[in-house]
Amino acid sequence: MPGRVTFKIKVRVKDADIFPELQGRLKDFRPAFEVIIKQWARGNVDKFRSSVGMEDTGAAIDPNVFWSALAESTIRAKRRHGISNQIMVETGALMQALTDPSGFWSEMTASQTVFGTPGSLEDELKVRYNWQTRQAIFLGADDQVMIDEKVHSYLSLGPDFERKRFSAGLAAVYDRDLDTEMNMDFEGES
Repeated sequence: MPGRVTFKIKVRVKDADIFPELQGRLKDFRPAFEVIIKQWARGNVDKFRSSVGMEDTGAAIDPNVFWSALAESTIRAKRRHGISNQIMVETGALMQALTDPSGFWSEMTASQTVFGTPGSLEDELKVRYNWQTRQAIFLGADDQVMIDEKVHSYLSLGPDFERKRFSAGLAAVYDRDLDTEMNMDFEGES
């Protein structure tokens, strides 16, 4: 069973001096990290939705994350108490903690953010209890693509990148050379 389960995003940029117009952005990634954490929480809503009706078979949340089916005795007990059959949902508190950015633990600096396990001890204990059969904290392939896209958009467009990212200027501003110079580490910690 894990302790605190978190994900760390640390951005490292090589040869930053060759992009003088990016110097300010390279010093503080917090605007991008804030958007990433909110988007991760919204993505978790979809992950919970995909588990609806899957209590008998289990739910494939991601190619790497599978929530095991509920035992028949658990399904009967939930029905007897009028509780939803949805996997990972009894009272809804844990789902709320993983879909509300203020509900899970996070820490942010200018160059990295760490986020994950729900902030309340009760919800954190639920994550620990469910870890083996139903991984409750996850950073899937789609999440990693989203994070990569948000950091690149931030570097290309600046702090107001979410508003600007669909503008026609995105293709002109985006520098493919920067893409090859940037590395992100996705680390799961416990």
